[in-house]
Amino acid sequence: MAQHTKLLAAGSTAALVAGGLSFTAAPASAAPNTAECLAAQDLFRAALANADADQALSDELGAALEAVLVALAERDALVAAVPGDTEEAQAALDAALVVLADAQADVDAAQDVLDDVEEDQEPLDQAVVDARADLDIAVGALAAAQADVDAAVTARADAVALLAQLEADVEAAETKVSVAVGVLADLNGDVDAAQDALDAAEEDQVALDAAVDVAQDALDAAEEDQVALDAAVDVAQNALDAAEEDQGPLDTAVLSAQANIDRAEEAQLALDAAVTAAEANLAVVVAA
Repeated sequence: MAQHTKLLAAGSTAALVAGGLSFTAAPASAAPNTAECLAAQDLFRAALANADADQALSDELGAALEAVLVALAERDALVAAVPGDTEEAQAALDAALVVLADAQADVDAAQDVLDDVEEDQEPLDQAVVDARADLDIAVGALAAAQADVDAAVTARADAVALLAQLEADVEAAETKVSVAVGVLADLNGDVDAAQDALDAAEEDQVALDAAVDVAQDALDAAEEDQVALDAAVDVAQNALDAAEEDQGPLDTAVLSAQANIDRAEEAQLALDAAVTAAEANLAVVVAA
């Protein structure tokens, strides 16, 4: 398995271009939690703040970036832990095999001595006893070496199993990185769409501002006309007040004239009655 010596930490930058908000998420060759990586995060967050991005969307972008960095850090730790464990287990196994080989050589040498001594058994009984003692020691050393080899083999098997688990964990971490980067890309798309909507709203606002200006001009003209109308109303009110003042004597004269008319009408009625009576008398006289 090829070992990674350095992982790429995802860095995000933001820039305002021609009045719009543009995001990029290109990999940066900076390890997580380094000054360069933290500076990239600060630059990203500062650009979001300057662009007045929606707070909820900013929080989602920050969470996605943190997920990328956490996943990369986990993968970095897992990959860094793999080589040391397997190398130590292999070194222990190699050392145990060397000891086993030396012990086997001692056993073979003792067996050769024993064989030579047994050819002349009677004169060399003590030599046989000594050789057997040496053989027992060598066999004991061989057993100890075999136990060390068995332990080293077990440790190596454990290291291999751990390596397989770590490889699986690395793959899972890489999957998390891919998912987090995908989420970050989607959020960038949402930000672009929001910026487009903001630009469209600003264009509509320009038209609305122009309409408001026209309406304000019309209102100003109407207010100027209202001043003239108010002045005309004041003149008419003054004339009405003067007419009402003059109306009092006129009303008195009208009442007096009406009384005279009433008296004249009464006199006219009396005259009409007298004329009628005179005509009746005349008719009687003529008839007689």
